[in-house]
Amino acid sequence: MSEKRTGSTKPRKRRPRKRGINWFRVFFVLLVATLIVGVGVGAGFLVGAVRAMPQVYDVRPQTQVTSYVYDNQGEIVAPLRGNEHRIMVDLDQVPQHLIDAFIAIEDHRFYDHFGVDLYRILGSAWNNITTDTVQGGSTITQQLARNAWPIGMEQTWTRKIQEAVLAIQLERAYTKDQILEMYLNQINLGSGAYGVQAAAQVYFDKDVSRTNLHEAALIAAIPKSPRDLSPYNNMEAAESRRNEVLAAMERYGYISESERRVAESRTIDLAGLPEITHDEAPSFMDYVISELLEKYDSQTVYGGGLRVYTTLDRQAQDLVDQAVRTHLDANFPVGEYERDLQTAIVLADPYSGHILAMKGGREHTGALEHNRVYQSFRQPGSSMKPILPYSLALEEGWTAASIIDDAPGEWISSSGRFTPRNYSQSGWPMGIYYGLTTVREAIRRSVNVTAVRTLDRIGVEKGPDWIERFGITSLVRSGERSDGGLALALGGLTHGVSPLELTMAYSTFPAGGSRPEPIAITRVEDRHGNVLEENSSNRHVVMSTGNAYIMTDILRSVVQDNRSGWLHNTGTGWRGVLENNWPSGGKTGTTDDNVDLWWVGFTPKYIATVWLGFDQPANIRDVLGVSMPSGLYPTLIWKDIMDGMHEGAELQDFQRPEGIVERTVCIKSGLLPGPDCPSAQQRRELFVQGTEPRQTCDVHVRVEVCSAHPNLLWDPECVEAGEPETRTFLDREKVESITDGRGRTMPLPQDMANRPPDESCTDVYGTRPPEPDPEFEPSDPEFEPSDPEEEVEWEWEVTESATLDVSMGGFDPVVLRVPYEAQIDLTVTATGTSDHRLIIDGLGVDVSVEAGETQTVTVRPTQPGVYHMYCELHSSSNALLHGRFIVER
Repeated sequence: MSEKRTGSTKPRKRRPRKRGINWFRVFFVLLVATLIVGVGVGAGFLVGAVRAMPQVYDVRPQTQVTSYVYDNQGEIVAPLRGNEHRIMVDLDQVPQHLIDAFIAIEDHRFYDHFGVDLYRILGSAWNNITTDTVQGGSTITQQLARNAWPIGMEQTWTRKIQEAVLAIQLERAYTKDQILEMYLNQINLGSGAYGVQAAAQVYFDKDVSRTNLHEAALIAAIPKSPRDLSPYNNMEAAESRRNEVLAAMERYGYISESERRVAESRTIDLAGLPEITHDEAPSFMDYVISELLEKYDSQTVYGGGLRVYTTLDRQAQDLVDQAVRTHLDANFPVGEYERDLQTAIVLADPYSGHILAMKGGREHTGALEHNRVYQSFRQPGSSMKPILPYSLALEEGWTAASIIDDAPGEWISSSGRFTPRNYSQSGWPMGIYYGLTTVREAIRRSVNVTAVRTLDRIGVEKGPDWIERFGITSLVRSGERSDGGLALALGGLTHGVSPLELTMAYSTFPAGGSRPEPIAITRVEDRHGNVLEENSSNRHVVMSTGNAYIMTDILRSVVQDNRSGWLHNTGTGWRGVLENNWPSGGKTGTTDDNVDLWWVGFTPKYIATVWLGFDQPANIRDVLGVSMPSGLYPTLIWKDIMDGMHEGAELQDFQRPEGIVERTVCIKSGLLPGPDCPSAQQRRELFVQGTEPRQTCDVHVRVEVCSAHPNLLWDPECVEAGEPETRTFLDREKVESITDGRGRTMPLPQDMANRPPDESCTDVYGTRPPEPDPEFEPSDPEFEPSDPEEEVEWEWEVTESATLDVSMGGFDPVVLRVPYEAQIDLTVTATGTSDHRLIIDGLGVDVSVEAGETQTVTVRPTQPGVYHMYCELHSSSNALLHGRFIVER
């Protein structure tokens, strides 16, 4: 028997066998899943693409793709023609060689496929993979579907699917000849030509039926790239592509080799593009087109079927055009002077920046000609003053009542001496100076010296940055002719400013401190109604709302017309007072030598700028032979426009913000009136709360003067003494330490008016003679008459009349000599643009003479002596210059 093994043994554990990943199975599963998802997504994508596209049975092909411009009421203003032409033609009017040319180069299997050429698609794909050239696979039917139905032009799979499906539907809905006719009538053939008939006229000035072989080949060559292959743009490329068309025609049996060679040798004689103009609102249309061409190519602008919605107000444009006819065409006809007086006018909404009307010149002769509204940059003159220095001064803490001394001054800079003068329309050699002047008065009177003095005090280095905040882009910041000197205060810019920029800059004031960007185009849609762009108001904060309102109110003073009385409150723009008391403000601007004339004015609803001048700068007075201040024709043009814009509108005022307070101030100190402040030198003024004055004016002094000679201190011993009269003058010691509303010292040079006299009556005329001796007897030998033979015979030149011109407070002649006891007819003429009140003390002469008018007064001097002549001008109660009326015994 066998021996058994004894003892216990543990069963051996079996290790689990590692199993490898079955990559084939994973790949298969993923592939199947991808296919399922792909088919599902593709099917959904395909269904979505097909559902989203139009049906050819519901929509006729869009053969009209003219772009149109609309006004702010949604009415068509004009088609964007440029050089765009479109003329429909029947297929039987198209020569066969032109049809053959298109089929040969674009789709040689046109009559064999069902809308989509699978062979061509595969061949095109293989060519694109194996070569560096890109070849399209679209048939003529697909091109028609792409161009004539609203599916867009994007290179996306959705668009390609829609194009293919539409092409198939087209083939089912129309015959081949119908498809070909639609295609030949709507295809873009460059230079604004759409369709073969238009192309034949644009390029060869002939009917399409008369085109020969080489001309037909050129027309068929263009669709590949209408802009680049137009012979007007690139003759060499056009000829090369034409020869490719001829080669294709030979390849497919449409022409023989000899015909190809002859056609290739022919030169291309072009007819020339016609000049195109826009009949309605041509300057505005030019501006719109220039804006479009910055964003879209010319083919899209002129032939892409765009719908361009604009801000044009046709009523406003009519008013602008009529104002030019009334004031310029009637008085300064084009062609009758050595140079044509030109104009630029822009009317806008100061809140939105919408441009409502525009005139870029007197005449418009061609599309996209020079538009002076936004392409001309001219010196702004005094129209710069409200921007710089005064609005900056307000932001720096000044007020409308801050005092500047209007007196001659000289400044030294790196560029030399700068000696500004005040402007005098009368030609008075030194202008006129008003002495202590508030900011409001300085702007209203457009005083030059005060503007320079203000910029000097607030810091000339701040000027350029401040001007650019207002949207003025033409400043030169470096170099020898950089715009950084005190001349900035008078509009002295190297390149100037455009009327459009100045309009938007001034919009800052009535719009509450924010400057709008100009807008002419509100929305652009493509021919399918897709919005390509939509523009809303874009504003930039420039200054505080309170100070913007203060400046607006100051500029209202410029348009005040109060020529009656002798507190002469008329501003330089008084001719701009509107009908029905519509609130308005603005500023004149006149450059050196009367070269550029400006008026920028606004109401609570609108703002407009008017510029007059010559394209080549010249003195307007020298060329036209008439004096033309900026307060004349520019302001009158503006007034006509604004009166029309506000006719029938409900009256409204500028919106007054919170925190504006009113105070009565002395206009010679800017402080609260004191007991000696003359009532004529007090006025209500506006302040941003916190800047109003708290100190009382004590700068006036009461002085007794001679009533016959008020420029002299009264002295009872004077030989010419009249009755004493108490008048109020400025105390110079106190004036020199006047402070502003915040208590800061404002140093001032000498005042030119309202200073107390420093001479007495006796200093000029001497003392009275002693009283005669009552005991005197004529027979006193001491007073025996002289020998009659030695008596001197006085010979007089008898003067019966005299003339006197008064201008800006001055006299011509300064001295009048007349005989004792003569009756003189004195003719007084105010030769300047200001009203005067002429006074001759002691002779009873007190006559008011309006600007440009003449008055005659009879003078009967009964006593010999020297009589003082002086004028009251504007609000000044004293003469600035004195004359003499000498009566000789």
